[in-house]
Amino acid sequence: TQYTVHWRITNYGTDIKDVEVKAFLGGNVRFVKVVKSAGSSAPVYNDRTQEVVWTISKVPATTGVVNAPLEAIFQIEATPSSTDVGKYMELIKDTFLKAIDDFTAIELGDSDNAINTQLPDDTTVTPSQGVVLQ
Repeated sequence: TQYTVHWRITNYGTDIKDVEVKAFLGGNVRFVKVVKSAGSSAPVYNDRTQEVVWTISKVPATTGVVNAPLEAIFQIEATPSSTDVGKYMELIKDTFLKAIDDFTAIELGDSDNAINTQLPDDTTVTPSQGVVLQ
């Protein structure tokens, strides 16, 4: 089953630089392709480690507030195993963002929880639709 992942960055009060967003894919999940990315930066996939990394040199203040957020969209493909039957399959492990405040030089960070086939952020899918069937 293929899924489309949207990573969006909203930045409120200060310019940030050296932004890095990364996450590992779950077991039996593979990276398919980048569909869209903001500017010249696109997520890069390391097939050996199963890590997706998106680096952005600078994100101006009010990105996603006054104008559209930065967004990277990529597709993944999950192939459930027999141990996934009757459960939700992990698609992406926890996502982490780190950046440097351009004014204070303080390192900033944020994270988002892992995503499984329950797809908690997708309101078009009911939780029961994400259970792996035999």
